[in-house]
Amino acid sequence: MDFEIEMVRTYENYIKLSKFLYRKREGFVYIISALYFVLGLLSRSYFVALFIPLFFVIFWNLLKKWAVKKRYESFTLLKAVCFHYHFTENQIKAYSDISTLDIKYESIYCLLESNNYFCVFLSYFEGFLLNKSDCSPEQQEYIRTKCSYNGYKRVHFFTRL
Repeated sequence: MDFEIEMVRTYENYIKLSKFLYRKREGFVYIISALYFVLGLLSRSYFVALFIPLFFVIFWNLLKKWAVKKRYESFTLLKAVCFHYHFTENQIKAYSDISTLDIKYESIYCLLESNNYFCVFLSYFEGFLLNKSDCSPEQQEYIRTKCSYNGYKRVHFFTRL
């Protein structure tokens, strides 16, 4: 089955991709905040119980937004570039006006899925976003099955996007 999906790299799409990227680190911040809350209650230090967890969560979200904005601004060549992803039997051919990349299905790190998007990760920190509305149900199933290799299923459903 051969088909092609195109995606324009906009700031909004980059924010959505970043939500996928920060998914694991976000849990760490909430665990640390919960620990400080419990420790503060146990030591009867209500300042520690309330202020430090709140500070961690607020600081994390502000830092995340700042980092996403700075990183997007550093991609001067990639702003509003239309990327084409051509799915073939053996690989994904990703191309734009700037570059071309051949991605073997075996080299895909994982595929995260939300209600509206697929995020194909090539490594822990690199990935690209695909809009599900641009795919038929057969194409969506094809993407899911091609992301499993040697029986290891690498499709994870991510509901917060």
